Parts: sequence; structure tokens; C-alpha cells
Amino acid sequence: MTTPRRSRKLYATGRRELEHEFGKSMRHRSIRDLSDDETGLVVNDLKPIWLMSPLSVSDTLPLSADLFDVVIFDEASQIPTEEAVPALCRARQVVVVGDEMQLPPTSFFSAGAGEGEDEILVEEGGERIAINLDADSLLNQAARNLPATLLAWHYRSRHESLISFSNAAFYEGRLVTIPDRLLEQESVLAAARRSEDDGVGVAAAEALMARPVSFHQVADGVYIGRRNEAEARYIAHTVREMLRRETGMSLGIVAFSEAQQGAIESALEALAEEDADFAMRLEREYVREDDDQFNGLFVKNLENVQGDERDVIILSICYAPGPDGKMLMNFGPINQRGGEKRLNVIFSRARHRMAVVSTIHAEAITNVHNDGAAALRSFLQFAQASAVGQFERAQIGAGGVETTGRAMRSPGIFRKTAFAMRWQRHCASAVTRCT
Repeated sequence: MTTPRRSRKLYATGRRELEHEFGKSMRHRSIRDLSDDETGLVVNDLKPIWLMSPLSVSDTLPLSADLFDVVIFDEASQIPTEEAVPALCRARQVVVVGDEMQLPPTSFFSAGAGEGEDEILVEEGGERIAINLDADSLLNQAARNLPATLLAWHYRSRHESLISFSNAAFYEGRLVTIPDRLLEQESVLAAARRSEDDGVGVAAAEALMARPVSFHQVADGVYIGRRNEAEARYIAHTVREMLRRETGMSLGIVAFSEAQQGAIESALEALAEEDADFAMRLEREYVREDDDQFNGLFVKNLENVQGDERDVIILSICYAPGPDGKMLMNFGPINQRGGEKRLNVIFSRARHRMAVVSTIHAEAITNVHNDGAAALRSFLQFAQASAVGQFERAQIGAGGVETTGRAMRSPGIFRKTAFAMRWQRHCASAVTRCT
């Protein structure tokens, strides 16, 4: 048992050792060493809050069960359980924060993705159907034993329509949002434009700023090698015009594949080489900071955009007919298990404006038996309706999304899947942060 007198003596010893360490110019002790024993008492007072990744905890900090009073895991749906164990062993209390309707820890683009996924087999109408459950994460593990609290207030979007699709399609309308003060008037959907038309950037920026959700159809889009060069050029011209107008709004661009992300980056570079003024504005926007926080332009894909937000989000749908005019129903990671969760992430990144740049209309997507493809089709219907002020039709489209585990089409499959998921207590959440 440590007496108060002994505690003061240990603290004084730790302080002297730290002061000695601070005076050294070389051969410093490691952070792991300084955070332990007597010096650790002083370090905890100097730095009571540590911001670290789960994997860096075991490399940096000593193994002590009472090193922290509480450890908080954010984005827990993306943390594999085994990576969370080192931090769990160093605190008396744990708070797990995450959203089961966003990305699991697996990555479509990483090598070996898909191995070890949980799967149940259901027999329906003489057919054996394999249904994959979500990849195991800290959030799923915590949900089995910890009480749950729903954080329902939506804080990001300044217009209700920016989150209304996700709210209806993925959260069953449980998010608390603030209604818009004014309803937009109905209008006619703008005609498709070619990416190299004169004034295409001006028209795109005007449409983007006119409504919270805008739909931009590109007339010359072709899908080759998981890229749509026309959409990339259209987006580059839009970004140039937005920067020229100096709206003050931060910008983010999200592609549906790594290849399309690269195409957009190349289109921005090519346009900057032709326009010195745009090159200067673009470089400045890339490194922009607001209130000492990075808030610059980013170009990302649906696998790595979770956690980011900007005032204006521009989506490149990318998928389109090929050179032969045929539209393939291969939507990459969206076709995979949890594809609708990937879509939910990118549909909810915008604060003020979301521009949907697409070569196709919703009707081009026909494989609605796939959850991810069905969600993408419904979102395009929603975007098209929202862009012309048809909000009732937009909400019908948003409410029509069906996802595994929430609205299965077959009652038999639903019952068997629900039983399997209840058995695993898979549908619960520890502390669920919605979007």
C-alpha cells in the first residue's frame, strides 16, 4: 500500500529524473520508459490526454492496467479487435464509439481482402444462399457485452436534404435533423453537357451553388479501365470555377475507385498546367487551413474518405457504358459484401453542397438484387429528384433501399438471418454514432 508521504516522495523523484532528462542533449530515454514508474506519475500530469492509433499504444506505452482512467475508441467499426487489445489493457474504463452502417475493418483494395469473412448458409426454395455478416471489429465485439446509447443528433449537414437519403435508407429515420427553413422550387433537370464544352465549369458551379444537392450529367462519359476521363475533366473545370469565385467553401472530391481518383488528380494537374492562375489557387487550396486545422482540397476514394468532411463534396459516380455502348453491372467494391455501407460513407460527407457527377441515370442500373447496386440506383434517383426540387419523389427513392439485415426481400431468408445475427448479438452497437 502506498502512503501519501511515499507518493509525494515518488513524485518528487520522478520530477527530478524528468528535469535531468530534459537537460540532456543525447541518449534520451524512450517514451515507454519515461511513462513508467516514478517519471510516469509526472508525465501523466503533464500530458493527461494522449491521442494515438491502437497499434502505436503497445509500441509506445508501458503495460499497466491503470495507466489511464478511460480509453476512448473512435471509428471503432474500422478497428480489428486484436488491434484494440493493447489499449484495452491499459485503462480502467472503455468507451467504444462507432457506426455499424459505415466501413468495417476490411479493405476492398488491399491484397487478400475477403478472407476470413463470417458467412452463414441459408436454404431457400431449394437453393443454398451464402450471406456474409459484417467483418469482426471492436464495435461488434463491444456490442455483445456493453450497454448501447444512440447518438441521434446529426451535426454535419447544414441542409436536411444532404443527410435525408442516408437517414431514410440506412438509419430508418432515427437521426434528428433540423428541417430547412425554405423548400426549393421545382425546376427542370439540366441537359447533359460534354466535359469539353465552352463554359462547362461556369454552368457546373452555378448548378452546384443553386441547391444543396445537384445532379450533373456528363454526355461524353465512357467507362474504360475503371476510369471515366470525361467525368474527371468535368470535375476539374468545376473546381477551377469554384476557386475562381472565391466562395470560401472548402472542397472535397470522392471517386468510386482508386483508378478514378487518379484520373481526377491527373485532370486537375493537366488543367493547372494550362492555367497559371488556377495552378496558384489549386496549390493554395491543397494546403488550406481554417482555425489552425487542415481544411484543404482532397481527392479520395470511397475506401479512405470515412471521417472526412468538407463544405462542398463532389462525387464522381464513374460507372458508364463502355466503348461498345454496353453498360456492365460490375460496380467494384459496391458489389461486394457491405457495399451499401461504403456508399453511406460517401453520401454523408458534405456540410453545405453535394454535387453528383454522373454519366448515367438511375435506370441504367438493373441488378437491384445486389444491395450495393440497389443503394446506388436509389441514390441516383434521389439526387435527380432533389436537383429539381421534387422532394416527395426523392424521399420515396431514399426509403426504397433494402439492405441485408434490415429489410431482406424473402421472409424465410430474413428469419434465418435474423436468428443467426441475434445469436451473435450482431445487430447491437456499443455507442452508435450515426454519421
